[in-house]
Amino acid sequence: MRSSLVLSCCSALALILAGCSGSQAAGGFTPQPPAEKNTLHAEATREAQPDTAFGIAEFTTNTGETSAIASDGAGHEFVGAEEPQASLLRFDEQTHAYQQFNLPQPAGGPYALALQGTKAMWFTSGNVVGSMQLVTHTFQEFTVPTPSAAIEGIALGTHQSMWFTEAQGGKVGRIRTDTGAISEYPLPTPNHPFGIALGQDGAIWFANYQSIDRITADGQLSDYPIGQNYPTGVTTGPDGAIWFTGQSDQNGGLIGRIDLNTHVRKIAKFGAGTSADVGIVTRGSQLWMTAPNANRIDRYDPSSHVVTRKPLPKGFSRPFGIALGADDQLWFTNDGPRGSAIGKLCPDQSSQTCKTSP
Repeated sequence: MRSSLVLSCCSALALILAGCSGSQAAGGFTPQPPAEKNTLHAEATREAQPDTAFGIAEFTTNTGETSAIASDGAGHEFVGAEEPQASLLRFDEQTHAYQQFNLPQPAGGPYALALQGTKAMWFTSGNVVGSMQLVTHTFQEFTVPTPSAAIEGIALGTHQSMWFTEAQGGKVGRIRTDTGAISEYPLPTPNHPFGIALGQDGAIWFANYQSIDRITADGQLSDYPIGQNYPTGVTTGPDGAIWFTGQSDQNGGLIGRIDLNTHVRKIAKFGAGTSADVGIVTRGSQLWMTAPNANRIDRYDPSSHVVTRKPLPKGFSRPFGIALGADDQLWFTNDGPRGSAIGKLCPDQSSQTCKTSP
């Protein structure tokens, strides 16, 4: 895994509520939350037994080192593959066949994917932000100004823009989808920006070193600390709030929430010395997460605070990216000792039906 986070296996679940608030003016990055909102409060929760009802299907590919996945909303999943050559795979939900499109100037990855409507699929690759047109399958690639930026996450923003994180460059960047013009916004140290998503407030939210950060379309930054915890994936949840995954201060996994109005944070920690969850996506009223080092897909129910775990079959057991397909099933990338596979999790079907149904 490219992130510096250390991932191991998940165990007992303890919910910790961290309520705090913070913001700052443009150019600054010094949050000053009220003292009374820095207190941690414990809340009872529980962990479900491994769920065997979820159906699982896996479709092998002739590629390796897959991590990024995104749906085009029209019956196809796009997957980033690093080996044997950096490429995009276009997987058909109906036929289970895929096409492979090699990047013109591969520089690693693709590490993350983001859809631009019906026009293009955007990706990150080393120091490059690029796109592939959905109709013509032609590529465009743009090199960011910062050397060795190690671009990771990417997300569609407002005003014809894509936003991305520079894990080693210590910046968050924006590229205009119409002109290719790039802007970069330095972050204070320490930093390690990773996952990124568009919030319902029109701002971009991203995981950073021990914080969830927010940047507006005009470049105003805000920082929301989450203690000694390290977030990874970010998404908009079923309630419109920002939800995130990561590694807790107990070296275990976490799932967290930040309210868009109050900016109060809540963090559910998954025990000590266990595997962090990374990818995260919303389906219905629940959140689904990947645990790369624990061979699992996890489901979190915000109403009951219950985590349900789905072990993966042996052979392909390192899920990373996860996306909701047009078929309302969960699609994920999965590497293992037998190579790579595109995985499909069907919450309401058996494994046999999941494998054969379009």
